[in-house]
Amino acid sequence: MGLPTSPPYLSLRNKNNKASLFMKGVSFASAGAGILNSTMLYGPQLGQLISLTKQVDQYEIVHQELVKELGSSAAQEQEQYFSKSIFNLVIGTTDFANYDLLPDLQIKYTKEQYASLMSSSLKRQLKVTKNLSPVYHQFLVNDRG
Repeated sequence: MGLPTSPPYLSLRNKNNKASLFMKGVSFASAGAGILNSTMLYGPQLGQLISLTKQVDQYEIVHQELVKELGSSAAQEQEQYFSKSIFNLVIGTTDFANYDLLPDLQIKYTKEQYASLMSSSLKRQLKVTKNLSPVYHQFLVNDRG
């Protein structure tokens, strides 16, 4: 896409003037994180993961900071700014790996049921981000990096 990489949210969250730092983009990426919160339970060997739900929570914080920075009276400026946002989600591989590696998930769900569960969860999280700013967002969703 030719865009510069964005700094990680966790490196910016405690800095002064963070809203202006957020203006150029921020990354909520967490290698190995899954769509499902339960992926966190099955993947402790991967280290500390930040679930998609938590990443969306972090986005909500950033969104609030940006709205404050842009000013509540500048609705048109906010709309223009957020309409240029791109959400690139590369997620789901760890969820599928857990399904393939853990017999208890295979007993509880068919592969189709598990995929449907993942899809429903992903849709809920995308709606949360969309509801924060009703202008058009561009979503790029991939299951592998």
